[in-house]
Amino acid sequence: MTRLNYSARKINGIKAGQVLARDLKKRSATGSAPKATVRDPCLEIDISRKQLTDQGFAQFADELIHALEHEDESSGARLRLQELHLAGNELSVESLEKLARVVALGCRDLRELDLSANCIQVVTSREKELWESFLHAFDGCFVLKKLDLSGNPIGAAGLEAFVRVYVRSELDFVVDDEGGRAEPDEELQQQRLDVDKENVRQNGGSPAQTPRRAHKGCSPTAPENSLKRYACTRGLRSVPFIILSNISMTDASAVLLAAVLNMHSAPDRLMEFLPPGKSITVPKSADCAGGIVWLPNGRLSSPACDLLRTAEKLAQPTVDDGDDSDLHESLNGLSIREHREMTQKLDTMHARLLKRVRLEALATEGVHSVQLWSIALKMIVVSRALLLDDKTRLNLSQAASNGSARTSQPTGARLTCGPFHPDMDADTFDAMFPALGAVASSSGTAKRGALTQKATKAVPEHRAMVTFRFGLPLKLWRRIIAEAVGAEGILSRAQQDRVLEYVTNWGSLEQEMSVSGAAEHQQIWKMLESVGCFEYEG
Repeated sequence: MTRLNYSARKINGIKAGQVLARDLKKRSATGSAPKATVRDPCLEIDISRKQLTDQGFAQFADELIHALEHEDESSGARLRLQELHLAGNELSVESLEKLARVVALGCRDLRELDLSANCIQVVTSREKELWESFLHAFDGCFVLKKLDLSGNPIGAAGLEAFVRVYVRSELDFVVDDEGGRAEPDEELQQQRLDVDKENVRQNGGSPAQTPRRAHKGCSPTAPENSLKRYACTRGLRSVPFIILSNISMTDASAVLLAAVLNMHSAPDRLMEFLPPGKSITVPKSADCAGGIVWLPNGRLSSPACDLLRTAEKLAQPTVDDGDDSDLHESLNGLSIREHREMTQKLDTMHARLLKRVRLEALATEGVHSVQLWSIALKMIVVSRALLLDDKTRLNLSQAASNGSARTSQPTGARLTCGPFHPDMDADTFDAMFPALGAVASSSGTAKRGALTQKATKAVPEHRAMVTFRFGLPLKLWRRIIAEAVGAEGILSRAQQDRVLEYVTNWGSLEQEMSVSGAAEHQQIWKMLESVGCFEYEG
């Protein structure tokens, strides 16, 4: 393992970048010392707090990319970047273009990336594009243990892009021949035991005295036959620890992040699919239950913090999630009945906090503070203006009669969607939110370990084939409207279908008219809740 550590050297700025570029050139497979690369290809770089700025980073970025791309002609060896520490260097989003290339080239080897305490801010369209491209560079990473983005003024737009990429990243646990979930093999368990003993010797203590939040990860080189197992978990969802403290998060951001906390797997579980290695620690001040560290964030209100805490607790395994061997550990000394009662209380608390924070975010920050909400509302408005008219109402009534006959439903039954189903008890919604009138709520409780989603269906076939304006079917109108309002890549296909099902339903319009006296943000909340567009879907 070669460590290029410049923390003790009295060089800063562009000069520090030039020195690192020179050292990388020597270490590359095409440099003056290719035998060193063949003998020990693993590399760690620590150039933290050297005031590099974007100009200093550019001095060595190209040389690093070149070193990762090229192999030694005789041996096939190349540099394998395992750690990159760039904290406190005044880097902006402009440096992320080349850094994304570095991450993509190191997808099989990169264990830790530290970008904390920089100047990464996401506001303009270009900044959003560079930031999202950088996040997508992690799609191929499968041995990354820690990503530190703390101390950057990323802002609400940057956090939203992070949530969007995270939710849609892959996470597939390996399965054995019988179709069950595989467990770490004996060789891997022995490697972890050896690493634990080595860490204990270095710390001068017993296993019980090792740091509580220190976790074991990757060895300097992972066996090639183990890469298939490790590659089963990849992308941002496979990273055990992601540090998001002090990133200028808002309450609207908290609504989006709650779904991520709810679906993030336990770090110990993710570590089972990583090769062993040295300890990884997270900030000691972090008071977070899961692997995503979001505290502190000074702009978050107290209800938003409570929402994120309950989302973390709901993500923890429950009695029904584990087998008998895990039962006593998961209960923490509680009986099964007490544990289930506690879980039900958490579900109720989470639902109330989620509704409250959503309403407050819409009232204080506005619907346009989140791109997902803004585009969903825009699609609702445009779709209703184009598709809802008296002629369509007649066609839908005929289609409903034909469709209900095929499904053994009473002839003439009204087709509805979401919370406006006539068979639902209106008292449910009244009890939760009386200001909006009699509309049944469909928010439900969050499913632990998975993204909170509404149980919805695609547009029924007999409705999808009904012709609307210009003789076009609903399926084609969905594509046209989604392209026009920019919904592609933001709203999932299921969300787009729910919007069209909602706006072509005369019953939903009647319900909206009945509560037209409510505040604007309350009416918007009702519409977004009806179509399930408060959170990103995969």
